[in-house]
Amino acid sequence: MKFGKLEYYLQRYRYSDSSGIEMSILGCFLSSDVGCSFSLSHKDWIPDDHLGYRFSNRTFLEKQDGYIYLSDLHSEEDVPTKLKMCIEQFVQLLDDWNQKVCKLRPQVVIIKQENNQFIIETHHESPMMTFVRFRYDDQRYNYYGGNGLDTDIVGCFLAHDVKENILFYKDWVFNNPDVHVAEKATTLHQKNGNVYLSGPYERASTVKMSIAQFVQLLDDWEQKVCKSKPEEVIIKHEDGQFIIETKNETSIG
Repeated sequence: MKFGKLEYYLQRYRYSDSSGIEMSILGCFLSSDVGCSFSLSHKDWIPDDHLGYRFSNRTFLEKQDGYIYLSDLHSEEDVPTKLKMCIEQFVQLLDDWNQKVCKLRPQVVIIKQENNQFIIETHHESPMMTFVRFRYDDQRYNYYGGNGLDTDIVGCFLAHDVKENILFYKDWVFNNPDVHVAEKATTLHQKNGNVYLSGPYERASTVKMSIAQFVQLLDDWEQKVCKSKPEEVIIKHEDGQFIIETKNETSIG
């Protein structure tokens, strides 16, 4: 079975994963080009016999002999991969996207291709475990991918704002609870025994944790990262807890 996965955050759907190039093309087309505003414009293009192709932000579309061909507009392949579907499937996919996704705004969208049919499935629960990965290079930890906004915010806070300045944040949390802290990657404030971290996005992108969790996170960052400088740091969020894991590549031979 072929699939593409999209996740909803920052008020839009974003490509997350797929089984291969064809489904990544479809996932990016729906999330980046169609979104929840432009499905009608793509349907209006179908009956226009004078327009055999069109460009979107991420996708090149061709219409030929009753079929639609989608390819990555920015492909680095010598011969770009094309996803083929009949016009009826294309129109049905846009209708399903509008009805199942745009009107209901599920957290997770799975597009499946089975028996030459495209099926949209939706899930309203968030991923059970999110993570963010950083790698040490040029005397700093650089972002290396993740699958959740919550861990992105916490990871960028630790890697880009805290770095090795642990004492400043411990002093703030215990001695200056009324002060709002604005850093390069995050802003912080305290309320009712909790710490709130916000990224450089809308208000929806805020992570809440108890003061005890916040202090433990700083202690783990100091012990596991600052003192040992591992090559890779993975921050996971599972069952309400943020966990720091580290890895070092081992030489062979």
